[in-house]
Amino acid sequence: MHPPQPAPMPMGQQPAPQPTSSQLWSEAQASVQSSVQGGLNQIASADTSTKKLIAGLLAIFLGSLGIHKFYLGMTKPGIVMLAVTLGGYLMFTLLWWLGIGFLFLFLPFAAGLLGLIEGILYLTKSDAEFDAKYVRGKQEWL
Repeated sequence: MHPPQPAPMPMGQQPAPQPTSSQLWSEAQASVQSSVQGGLNQIASADTSTKKLIAGLLAIFLGSLGIHKFYLGMTKPGIVMLAVTLGGYLMFTLLWWLGIGFLFLFLPFAAGLLGLIEGILYLTKSDAEFDAKYVRGKQEWL
């Protein structure tokens, strides 16, 4: 077999300059970098979207226990919500025979209402807002 021969050029035309290996290398690097960056952006977006959905559902269904706070890495607010809920139930149990235990049911109810509101807020925010406010910003309450 014979190597391919370049096509003859019409009179008066110059052949197009061939890119150098360094130019080809630069173009390949730029292409790979943009592909990787695009892939990372998609992964980060999917991760934030999933995290938002899970945190929102945890807040709605288990909000009084502060599970959504633990999930988002906010340990202190999670402990506060858990302590308020368990403390309210404990005081209700200990003081029901005095007839005032029902007053302490307000505490778990308030924590549950807070969790419900936070869950709705989480789910109604855009992924970027949720990420900036609760994942990176670690805003603890509402």
